[in-house]
Amino acid sequence: MRITQTTLAIAAASAALSLTLTACGGAAPANQPTAGAGGAGGVEIKVGLIPVAEFFPVYVAEDQGFFDEAGLNVSVESMSNAASIVPSVLNGQLSIGTAATPPFLTAVEKKIPVTAVANAGNTSSVEGEDTGAFVVGSDSGITSPSGLEGKTVAVNALSSLPHVAAVARIAADGGNPDAVRFVAMPFTDMLTALEQKRVDAILPVEPFMSQSLEAGGTSISPLYTGVYPAGTTHTLYFASQNFAAENPEALAGFREAIAKANELISKDQAVLRKALVEHGGMPEATAETVNLPAYETDFNLEGMKDMAAKMKDNGFLTTDVDVEASILK
Repeated sequence: MRITQTTLAIAAASAALSLTLTACGGAAPANQPTAGAGGAGGVEIKVGLIPVAEFFPVYVAEDQGFFDEAGLNVSVESMSNAASIVPSVLNGQLSIGTAATPPFLTAVEKKIPVTAVANAGNTSSVEGEDTGAFVVGSDSGITSPSGLEGKTVAVNALSSLPHVAAVARIAADGGNPDAVRFVAMPFTDMLTALEQKRVDAILPVEPFMSQSLEAGGTSISPLYTGVYPAGTTHTLYFASQNFAAENPEALAGFREAIAKANELISKDQAVLRKALVEHGGMPEATAETVNLPAYETDFNLEGMKDMAAKMKDNGFLTTDVDVEASILK
């Protein structure tokens, strides 16, 4: 069934971001500052961070001294309750929030006064390095996304990043997304539901994707690669329009520091994998093997426009969103 309602708050779907560390037992408790994310002086910036790999360049920027160079004192609150991020940004408790691009675009359509301030993670252009997949049982007989018509598919949340991508993938494969029944389910429950045949397919992201395949599941398609242009911004950092108007230099410094971290990670993924272990508590063996998103220094505007167009085509947006206007200049 294609979604006919969209989530009004960004963070309701932000939990769909890939590489959820909470399942690994290492994420910081909700609303508690985490270690290693603050300088001794400078402009105060508090980031509400969903503890997933897309946003761990914040820790890389801190460890490398990029925030200090920008004159910023950045602190982090790890947010396991993603729904609290938007109101906390709007009321000034947080300076910057984190989100997936689809729910951010939904918020923009709903006139929520937020603006994108920095690029986070991007879709990979490398075959075999996608961070999500369509996974079915080895005996399912399903061989492609279009073969899911009439089937039940588990997704972590309706209108989430995986859900939006899956609908676009099914449509691109010649299938009818309206004929697919999507059900919301935590990533941690998906494999059992598939094994018990309560669902016909699941949409796990790393590290759950690797776990599902190791347990005997079969990938019939990558989730993101090929759906959107290579390098599409699928996660981002955002601020309220009020904060952006009052603190342009601080946000420019934050964007520059994150860009430096992303550039470093793109050259050496080891620094990000190290941050997953040291700041996220991910087991070292897992951190060394999971697929990571791509990291680019700036927004991929064309990819975001393509994502918005596909969201409208598939019922996640009802109007044309001005993507360029949603990004802080």
